[in-house]
Amino acid sequence: MIHQPYTAIRTLIWNNSITTFPEIILRISLKQLCKDADIEPSQMREWLHNISNITLQEVKQLSEMLEIPEYRMMRIVIATEKMQQAMRN
Repeated sequence: MIHQPYTAIRTLIWNNSITTFPEIILRISLKQLCKDADIEPSQMREWLHNISNITLQEVKQLSEMLEIPEYRMMRIVIATEKMQQAMRN
């Protein structure tokens, strides 16, 4: 069963209103997201600056938690990576 805050996030993802990882963090606290996804806070903080080191297992954990297909989560990862590259250049 998906937690209430994630229902809204999932809907926003499906409506393409959330397209990057930082937008997810703006909707729910990093601490709560880490707890629910069972991912270290330091790892998620790293993704805010460099998401290219995310593993497939972590993508799977996030997609299961949000109850979205893995390809949707990968779209968010790719969009975030492109945004981060643009900011570095």
